[in-house]
Amino acid sequence: VDRMGIRKAHGIPDNVFTYITVGRNHPKKGFHVLIKALAELKLILPNDPFHCMFVGRDMNQLKPQAKALGLDESVTFMDEIGASSEDGTYEMPSAPLIRLYRSADACVYPSLLEAHAHINIEAMASGIPVISTDARGVRETIDDGFNGLLATAGDPKSLAEKMAEVQMNSTIRAHLVKNGLTSVRNKYDWPIIVRMFESLYMDLTAE
Repeated sequence: VDRMGIRKAHGIPDNVFTYITVGRNHPKKGFHVLIKALAELKLILPNDPFHCMFVGRDMNQLKPQAKALGLDESVTFMDEIGASSEDGTYEMPSAPLIRLYRSADACVYPSLLEAHAHINIEAMASGIPVISTDARGVRETIDDGFNGLLATAGDPKSLAEKMAEVQMNSTIRAHLVKNGLTSVRNKYDWPIIVRMFESLYMDLTAE
């Protein structure tokens, strides 16, 4: 991945720690909490710059909140990145989104409620550390301290503290990346998912 080229294309400095968050801007996704957490992160790490990419539908609606908190220079808002002609078949996430994940230093997903937090899985598969929340449907994808870090859902300070922990400690980042990739291979690889569905189907038909 041409990390520098991708960042340059989106106006993001290559020499700052960069987070990515992905999804549709809906209150239950908690992106408004992440904006507050970024303001808290500035207080925790006043001498360590960072940037955060918000990728998804209606993310621009967060601009006024970011501006009010003095975060204009620390955030970039992008529209949804869907299917690409680069993909031979319908692929999610698309190749451009995967490259964007890999251009980041970490993923932060602040959701307050999910059916299944696939963003965390996509980020782990992309080889970047994940910070997320203990919300229902989110915590099931993360083994806290093993393949990601979990903050208290809806708590900007808790989220900022976890982000600072990842940003300032390369050993923790390497640990989370390694175990994240292992988790994806062992739990979410398609052959494994197919076997799980086959097993479930056989159990149901045997009853």
